[in-house]
Amino acid sequence: SPPPLGTMNETDPLESASSALIQIPLCALAALYSALMVAFLGYAFARKPRLREQWRYVLFSVLSLSQGVYFVARLVQVCLSFFQKAATCLDCAALFMIQRTATMAEMTALTAMSVDRYLAICWPLRYGAIFTSLKIWHLMAGFCFCSAITPSSIFIVRVCFLAKRGLLWRTIPCSKNAFNQLGVSGTVSVSLESVQFGLYVLIIFASYFLVLKEGVSSRSVSLENARARRTILLHMVHLGFYLLPVPTYLIASSLHRNKVISTAAFSNTINVSFYSFTLAQIICPVIYSLRSDQLRPIL
Repeated sequence: SPPPLGTMNETDPLESASSALIQIPLCALAALYSALMVAFLGYAFARKPRLREQWRYVLFSVLSLSQGVYFVARLVQVCLSFFQKAATCLDCAALFMIQRTATMAEMTALTAMSVDRYLAICWPLRYGAIFTSLKIWHLMAGFCFCSAITPSSIFIVRVCFLAKRGLLWRTIPCSKNAFNQLGVSGTVSVSLESVQFGLYVLIIFASYFLVLKEGVSSRSVSLENARARRTILLHMVHLGFYLLPVPTYLIASSLHRNKVISTAAFSNTINVSFYSFTLAQIICPVIYSLRSDQLRPIL
């Protein structure tokens, strides 16, 4: 049988009280900032009648919107931990699904923007044919599917596992550590997410090198080609900040288990990686806007 509620001690540094005191206002401000960015991009969207420009603003908006949803969901989780409030396993699984969907939507938006630049440079005629009102809806449907398929699959697997053991309505601290103690393995979720993340990374890198190849083969690199490569390169930097907490956590936890670093050093390392991730999420939309000829005057 699963351990009683009181024995589920939090071991994640991001769940500690000292970290929560910083995360709560940070996540709240980041969510508010994301909402303002979505409103700004919505205003820019209304000013641009051309579908191809509207599609780019949709991707920009999804980027900021997904960040806002993630920070709100993270804020709820941190508040539950800080105020020592329990939630049902179903509620926690749904909260984690929302976080995963938001992060996957951001990754999908980054990938779509990179592919958009590749098509605009390497296939300009086909690129123009894509943007009809009907095909835009097809693109949006495909975008939603790619963003939701992995998180919803993980959610269904977890709900079936918890329901089979009669734990669906059990109240627990809403943390990954509590799920692990209930026997909910994270191996399946990590594997599914890794496959999709890896695919997105390959697509972004392939887009960059195909655009580079097009410029080299034409023997005269156009301004549009150079600009597209800089844009995709910025997506790569964003991707690096986005994935930074994962290797940081794996390396730091391994060193901590082998007693190479102290618990305090382990906690500080994990906290710093999360804060740098949050800062990157805030800065990147502004950089995108400042680089856009259409958005810069509005901003």
